[in-house]
Amino acid sequence: MKKPGTCEEGPGFLSCRRGGNMEIIAQDQMARLVAEAKRETRSKAACRLVDYLLVNQSALTHEVARDCAIGNISCAAGYIRPALNKRGLDIVATPPARKIRNRFGEPCQVHEWRIAAAAAGGQ
Repeated sequence: MKKPGTCEEGPGFLSCRRGGNMEIIAQDQMARLVAEAKRETRSKAACRLVDYLLVNQSALTHEVARDCAIGNISCAAGYIRPALNKRGLDIVATPPARKIRNRFGEPCQVHEWRIAAAAAGGQ
């Protein structure tokens, strides 16, 4: 059994366990909530970011930066995060399961970015 507060992605849905409850957010519902949140920001980079994450449910830092032309992903996420939180969503960055190394063999500070259900109490 997954521990509370963990999320799992599937084709067309996101499911999260909060306490003892499982919450499922359908992809079309998530797209609607993201569209509402986008109307509350003036940041074009934030809009590109959430549009990208809707299609690419999980993306590494360098993929997001390259494909969305965003230099500071955390900053772009911060512009839309309050609007997402009002709707029970968040943008999260977690270290990948497998560490990524650069061409010199050194560990990189690369994260996986995704849209997820907001943590309980963070809404």
